[in-house]
Amino acid sequence: MTLWVLLIYIWFDTIHGVQSGIIRGLGLQAYGFLYTLFCYYIIGMPLALVLAFTAKMGIVGLWLGYSIACIILDIGFAFIIMCPNWSNIGTQMRKRLEDGRESISTPMASVRRALSKSNTPKRRSFVRDNSPHFSAKQRE
Repeated sequence: MTLWVLLIYIWFDTIHGVQSGIIRGLGLQAYGFLYTLFCYYIIGMPLALVLAFTAKMGIVGLWLGYSIACIILDIGFAFIIMCPNWSNIGTQMRKRLEDGRESISTPMASVRRALSKSNTPKRRSFVRDNSPHFSAKQRE
């Protein structure tokens, strides 16, 4: 029984991973974060504890509680993904690509870009004259 509940959890958690990527790509991370927090901590954890200890299901109850929370999470994420006008998003993206402009980025992409530019290490040039690893012949 435990294996089946675990397999159900893994199946829906995999779907959740794909949906999370789509939501990040849309720039709706805040909605995904809040809904994930709600599902796992408000629904999943109490349900798992009740099933495990009050219903005396043990480890199966723990996994079943989180599996149910994950299924509810996937259903909510499906609604978040279905709400945007995808044809409008596609048309805007196509127009931006045809104009040669950079594609629309999520809010975090500009932060990552700025950090990567400022944190890029500068190339170091090795000074052979002072290096103890080179002999006098190699320095010439």
